[in-house]
Amino acid sequence: MDKTFITRVYNRPGLLVRFASVLTRLNLNIKSLMVTPDEDQKISTISFIFESQDDKQTATVRRNLLKQLDVLTVNDGFAIIN
Repeated sequence: MDKTFITRVYNRPGLLVRFASVLTRLNLNIKSLMVTPDEDQKISTISFIFESQDDKQTATVRRNLLKQLDVLTVNDGFAIIN
């Protein structure tokens, strides 16, 4: 099942690499990624879709993203059923 997460992050160099590394370590593929700057140029919103096998794996992704220093929030988008 495809899962969507919407995250708010500090806009700092190297963040996108660390962000992608979290999913790579879990052997997950990013299907779609969109970065949108906020009015305050120091913060951006990253929306991404990835394939998750179950809710446990989704929770692991959330926990690992929240461990990143520049990640402020991680919210569920919606589930896409193929």
